[in-house]
Amino acid sequence: MKTRAVSSRTSGTSWSQLISEHYSVRLDDSLADWWDEELWCGQGSGEFRIPVAPSSLLVPAPEILWPGLMPPDTLPIIGNGHGDWLCLRIGRDNQVTEILQWYHGGGDWLPWGRTLAEAFLFDSLRNLLPGRRREHAISAEPSVQRSVDNPWFRWALGWFPELSSESPENLVSSTLADVFLSNHIAEIAVRCELTIDALDCGLRELLSPEVARRLNVPWEPDVVSWLFDSELMANWTLAEPVRRMRDSLVCEQDWQAAVFHASQVAQLRSDLLWPHDVQGWFAERRGDYQLAADHYGLGRMAFAFTDQSIRFRTHWFPQTMGKFSLWRLQQLRLEGKCPGAFPADVEEYLQVLQSNRAASPRAAVTHYWNRIAATALKSGQFNDAYEAYYRGGWDLGVDRMIGYRGQLSGLIDAAEQDGQIARAKVARAHLQALRVRFGDG
Repeated sequence: MKTRAVSSRTSGTSWSQLISEHYSVRLDDSLADWWDEELWCGQGSGEFRIPVAPSSLLVPAPEILWPGLMPPDTLPIIGNGHGDWLCLRIGRDNQVTEILQWYHGGGDWLPWGRTLAEAFLFDSLRNLLPGRRREHAISAEPSVQRSVDNPWFRWALGWFPELSSESPENLVSSTLADVFLSNHIAEIAVRCELTIDALDCGLRELLSPEVARRLNVPWEPDVVSWLFDSELMANWTLAEPVRRMRDSLVCEQDWQAAVFHASQVAQLRSDLLWPHDVQGWFAERRGDYQLAADHYGLGRMAFAFTDQSIRFRTHWFPQTMGKFSLWRLQQLRLEGKCPGAFPADVEEYLQVLQSNRAASPRAAVTHYWNRIAATALKSGQFNDAYEAYYRGGWDLGVDRMIGYRGQLSGLIDAAEQDGQIARAKVARAHLQALRVRFGDG
């Protein structure tokens, strides 16, 4: 990457220094440059084009926060005008570790890059990657027409000298995905797009809830399951109109390519759920049930809000199970395909979901993780306590918004005792915003 340009602010304290001091966070050079050169004063031409003024972050309870719904280690800095945000994510080392895309409709999040420059490159060019765009919901407005002829894109490109030989025209060619992946730019987001593209087929273009009603076939779970895996249609005795429609479409999916990209992401990190879902189902459809159970078991520790379920069409599972992976584990056992015991931690988590019928799955999981957090605090394992409080609030979520007060307070306590000062300050901003919005009662 290039070195940061000298700040254009010649007097007073720079924006990057003010934000760094306010949250005790270390910023990378590109993020400091974004604020100090005041690129945020303009607007971009990608989906995320409406920047947050840095002064909005320098208050005890920033109004732009969605407390409880947003991950508590994030700060939104650029929006799309519909409630979705690109957010800074703070790591244990008091540094910004990545940029998340956060979707307001369901709280799903996906890493878009390690730096803001990576996220801008992806945002500017993602509509030129292979496949049709599959978003979380049908937009109420036409999609933004992205353009590489804008200062934000050219600023972002300047942070990657390895791409200096690539003109914008070359970057929008059919080799764009290879350019991203070979340079490790927004790799997780790109592989997510490529996985969705590999599972695309004619059914996804044609079928909708309205079509399902006309065919007298339930949309959920039946038709949605076909959109996830078109071969599941073969399990049904289909009415003649449905058979004719199926036979007229190209329904082949490239599961080999999908599982390749999912496995590459799973090697990078384990907290994202969609790679475990894809790998588990691929093993299951091949009859390797033990391998499927292994992948699904790893999904226990991934966050439910990272399943990208609407885009992958995995949302046909009973919501009482919390996650597609956990539901498939239960089904493998009920069908006798994995008769033995699962690993102890997986068994314990399944028991939490299934045994406490008086409480909702969310309440049961929150209580489970809070007990683990309290034990970790007592034994001085402060980072373990932080992670447990995090999972208690932001894995499945909590039942009532006011419940996030306790989760955020626990996070702050654990983070401060572990020296994670930046995370503690960001969580405190979320707590203050929660109190302003919902009160202390």
